[in-house]
Parts: sequence; structure tokens; C-alpha cells
Amino acid sequence: MSGDHNLHDSIKWKSTQTDKQTKILNYLKKRKTPATLKQVCLQVKMEKRPCDQALRQLVNKGFLKTWLSMDTFVKERVYEFVTDKVEEKPVVKQQPKFHKSRVTTDPRFFNNPFGIGQ
Repeated sequence: MSGDHNLHDSIKWKSTQTDKQTKILNYLKKRKTPATLKQVCLQVKMEKRPCDQALRQLVNKGFLKTWLSMDTFVKERVYEFVTDKVEEKPVVKQQPKFHKSRVTTDPRFFNNPFGIGQ
């Protein structure tokens, strides 16, 4: 039974924030200036790839703001802390890709679109 309970807790934890994301948020919250990926990796003591993935997830969730910064001959992405709590966005239903008239076109057109052999 305890195995089921731990599984449920891990699923709940995944839906909010991971410990890596929490570390990154705490570090960026303390900074007064935006940080680059390299600075975040060094301070949080993480490898580059998992740190980058965690930063991208935090940007997608709305906790961080990011943009490209041009220093002398170097273009880097910088990350800035925005907020601790993010309101959940309402789910918007996707519109159909094609307009309805595309579906209701005369079926004879599709059988012989250029009028060949008529």
C-alpha cells in the first residue's frame, strides 16, 4: 500500500515544481539582475542540459521572463524572475485548421480537378 501512496505523491509533485526548478527560482529571486544559463548552472550546481530544461519549463509556466542579450560579440539568453505564483490559464479549444467551406467543396472537383477528359 505504501508504494501506491509514494507514486501518488510523486505525480502530484511533478504537476507543480521539481526540486531543481525550486532551486533555480530561489537563486533568481535573490538576484537583482538577469542571469545567463552559465551563471545559473554554476550557482545551482547543475549540469547545463537539465538546468536549461528546467529554465525553459519555468518560462513556459510563467515564473520567469527571458530574452536574448547582445554583449560584445556574444549573444546569450538571459533569465529574470517574474513571480512566485502563476494563475492557471483557462484551456482554450483549438479552432479547426481549415474553414468549413474547404470541407463542403463539390466532390466532383476532387475526382477531376482540371476537367481532364471532358
